Amino acid sequence: MLYTAPTTLDAFVYRVHKQIFENARGDTLLIAFVRSYLSDYDSRIRKFFRCAELVNEEFMFIGWARAGADYEPAPYKVIYRSGTRIGARWGNFIGFLRWQRYLLATLYKHREKIAAVHCADLDTALVGYLFCWLFRKKFIFDIYDQYSSSRGVSGYASRIMNCMESYLAREAHLCIIAAEERVEQHRLQKGANAPLILENVPLEDLGAEEIPEYSGTLHIGYFGVLERRHRGIEDLVAFASSRADIHLHIAGYGAREQEVRLAASRSGNITYYGPMQWAEGVALMRQVHVIAVFIT
Repeated sequence: MLYTAPTTLDAFVYRVHKQIFENARGDTLLIAFVRSYLSDYDSRIRKFFRCAELVNEEFMFIGWARAGADYEPAPYKVIYRSGTRIGARWGNFIGFLRWQRYLLATLYKHREKIAAVHCADLDTALVGYLFCWLFRKKFIFDIYDQYSSSRGVSGYASRIMNCMESYLAREAHLCIIAAEERVEQHRLQKGANAPLILENVPLEDLGAEEIPEYSGTLHIGYFGVLERRHRGIEDLVAFASSRADIHLHIAGYGAREQEVRLAASRSGNITYYGPMQWAEGVALMRQVHVIAVFIT
């Protein structure tokens, strides 16, 4: 049986508390959430923060603020700041190694308080798993996307990443995926040790609003990750650039950020807002006629 969490807040809190927080209990009650970016721009990880607050569980967040990324300070946040750019791929290798060293050192520093480590994607899971194995902590692996595919890695390196990802998913005390289709993709188990499926959907009902009045220009919005592959961002930008009756509004971050920024500077039909927090992005999408979405 695959555990799929409903989108209502009460059901989500119950399921996550049952599967994560109760499983992580020990002499300490702190869960460390780890992400190679900022929680301010990640609505998925903030769901877990909300759940932890509602059930009075202690937690901390260890994140990476890359070049130009702003964030709101908070007592539970431990942020590594560097000039590393998003999307530079192998050009970020040295910066990536420094982030891994910082992550391991931070986990070690707080080892007495940590009961479990919740890692988002492969770029935090390797260090997270090593720490949990060394110090006998609970390891939770949250797979947003297949790492090699979302980063445009192919060939031998891709096969190595896929094998590591599948191994860590099977070794985790709890594996979390965004859709049932990912079970086969990551070669995960079914039955008693099945992964927890938490879809990337809002917890609250946002409410319906009237579509803005059409005055000759169709406004299209995209709010999300600007991945290099499997998103169609480049097609969306090219389409808007070629049409005088289209205006494209894009908010987000990712590998195509510089390309989108350049396209917006060259075309009056494209507006790029940069990374936005979830509430701001939703407010922006309410002002357009059509919302472009990526469906797995």
